[in-house]
Formats: sequence, structure tokens, C-alpha cells
Amino acid sequence: MSEQEKPKGISNEKLPDPEVARTELAGGEPRLRTAAHLKRILAASLAAPLVAGVASCYVVVDPVPPPHVIRQPFGRLAIKSPQSVSLVINGGKAIIPDEVPIPLAGSVAHSIQLSSSNATRFVLEISVVVPAGPAPTGSVSGILKPLSRMEVLIDGVTKGILAGPDDLVELPAGVYTVELVPLPTSSPATFTLEIAPSTVKP
Repeated sequence: MSEQEKPKGISNEKLPDPEVARTELAGGEPRLRTAAHLKRILAASLAAPLVAGVASCYVVVDPVPPPHVIRQPFGRLAIKSPQSVSLVINGGKAIIPDEVPIPLAGSVAHSIQLSSSNATRFVLEISVVVPAGPAPTGSVSGILKPLSRMEVLIDGVTKGILAGPDDLVELPAGVYTVELVPLPTSSPATFTLEIAPSTVKP
């Protein structure tokens, strides 16, 4: 009888190791153990997006306040003379300004020259502005120092004839009509204007 013609018998039964079976049975029924394992996998998969979402949606609850900024005072200069006036500021290009105020940064001595072919006096409007909010300690003034000989009038009141930078006129915060009369009258009026802490003693 060939190998292929041999009748098939019954294989030996393979039973689980009694020790292993005892340990598995102590942990509960197989179906309960499988269900508990699947619940652990499901809980882990649901928790992962939540953790990622918390990490990506993080916001600052108590932001750092902006730095304390002291607002610097500044000035404005407008030409009010009826005649045509040439204006040079800080050695720049000469312009023929209209009555629109020209801003002047604070804490800088601006060199200003006025000239005209037919004006015997120059009429200006000078504003000394202190912005709202934190400001430098102490009062603020516009300090006008002549660089050429001239008579200076503030709001119609003469301040005398000033001849050089050792003479000065202080303008507290406000708006002023300033008249400059060059001496001789045919010469330009040259002066510096600085918006700075006042030197006038209270």
C-alpha cells in the first residue's frame, strides 16, 4: 500500500498548558479580557487628538504689558508774513512755505533762516506742544536763540534787541505770534529753536 493510500488517522489532541490556562482564567473570562483590551486602545486613540489640540491652541493668559513710553514734546512753525518768505531749516533746501504748520521734533536745536526781498519783519506762529500721556519731568519750553541781530516781539510785546545765542527767549507750552525784525532790516533773520525742558526757575 502506497503512502497516499494509507487511511488518515486521528491526530493527537493538543491541550493548553494547565499552568497557563489557570493564569488566564484568574484574569476573567476571555471575552471580558478582550473587551477590556479594546477599550484601552479606543481610549488612547481618542485622547491623542485632545492632547494635540491643547498644545496647538495654547494662548498667553497674562500678556506682558507694553513698555512705558514717555511722549516727547515737539513744536510747530508756521509763517504768517503777508510777503513771500524763503525758509531754510537745518541747512536744507530753501522753501516758500504756506501757512500750514511745519512740525519740529523735540530735544533738537533746529537752525532756522528766514529771508525775503521785500519784508522788513517776519511774522511767525510758534507752537510748543506737550502730547497727552506720560511726559518728561518738569515744564517744557520753546527756546529761541538769535544767531543774528534782531528785535523780537512775542504776542505784540517786545523782548528787546537780541544780538546772539547768549540772548534767548523762552516760550512755555502754548501758541505764540512771534515777530522778528532783522537789524539791518534788509538782512535775513537767523535763529535756533529748541523744544526742551525749561531753564526758567519756578
